[in-house]
Amino acid sequence: MNPSLALSLLLSLLGLSVGPALVALGRARGRWRAAVEGFSLAVVPGLIALRLLPHVVEELGVVAFALAAAGYGTLRLADRGHHGHGHGHGHGAKVSAVGAAIVIPALLAHAFTDGAALAMASAAGGRAHVGAELASALVLHRLPEGMFLASALVPALGWPKTLRRLGAMALATLLGAALGESL
Repeated sequence: MNPSLALSLLLSLLGLSVGPALVALGRARGRWRAAVEGFSLAVVPGLIALRLLPHVVEELGVVAFALAAAGYGTLRLADRGHHGHGHGHGHGAKVSAVGAAIVIPALLAHAFTDGAALAMASAAGGRAHVGAELASALVLHRLPEGMFLASALVPALGWPKTLRRLGAMALATLLGAALGESL
């Protein structure tokens, strides 16, 4: 395995596992939770807007802006619907059985493609400037992803079942990385 890919995978899995640890810490400290959530909500959109979107615009043109706006709008509507049903926000949020049946497979597919993207970014190495940026973005977004899973699943499923799902996501990431270049 390429040392760059191994390091990216290690950092990605570390980010995925640090998220739940921060959720556990945050349950006892409200200010800590708010600070971590604020940071995670700023990092991911910032990375997308400042580092990834310009490269996508180069490839797709103005369509990239429409796709980014559609993605943001979809997430915004989902978040509004979440608040509209009287559920808490952040660490008090729960995922319904139907939600878990949709969210978990979607996140497993997402983890698989993250692993494949890390493999492709690592293979690009010095040949493509976007390789390091893509790997950085993929690694950094795992922290809020782990936080989301822990904050949404722990109240509904408890820690043991949540940790099994996080483990499945880690395995999907590794599988994606193993198959990434061949995909």
